[in-house]
Amino acid sequence: MGYGRFDGLGTARAMGRLYAAARLYVNFFQPSFKLKEMRREGAKVIKRYHAPLTPYQRALAHPRWPRP
Repeated sequence: MGYGRFDGLGTARAMGRLYAAARLYVNFFQPSFKLKEMRREGAKVIKRYHAPLTPYQRALAHPRWPRP
């Protein structure tokens, strides 16, 4: 929200609504990389990543997620 100071109940409610909408956007539409493995070869660090997925897609792919 920036570096300014926000105070008051109305501002807190508005920020809560904004963050609720942003949470849904990030969970359903923003894919991210997750680290699969990391190994060191001398001074060099090699990182491998899983394919980018949204948090929602990762949750659905989890083996303990209830299936219909």
